[in-house]
Amino acid sequence: MDRPIYEALLERDLARDGPLPDLQAPVVLECTVQEGARFAGKHIHELGLPDGCVLVTLHRGLAELVPTLHTQLDAGDRLTAVIASQAPEALAILREGCESPWARDE
Repeated sequence: MDRPIYEALLERDLARDGPLPDLQAPVVLECTVQEGARFAGKHIHELGLPDGCVLVTLHRGLAELVPTLHTQLDAGDRLTAVIASQAPEALAILREGCESPWARDE
């Protein structure tokens, strides 16, 4: 199944090291916690996400969970976040937190 074009374009833009997009409306973003990424092993309340960024689902294997502040993230977890226009910095936090440190060298 193909993803909506705007989500695909946003994900492509987030993969680059360019400036963050100017959010005009709430955005739904999915990211996967990579092995060795900053978010791996952390609880949701430790991620430093700003107000206006809500993690709505966590896919772990075949399970779909609603994360709480005390949910611990593991490598391979796929997060779905809703980001309000007043919280564009959440895009960078999610991008950096989900990537492995060596992903940028590839």
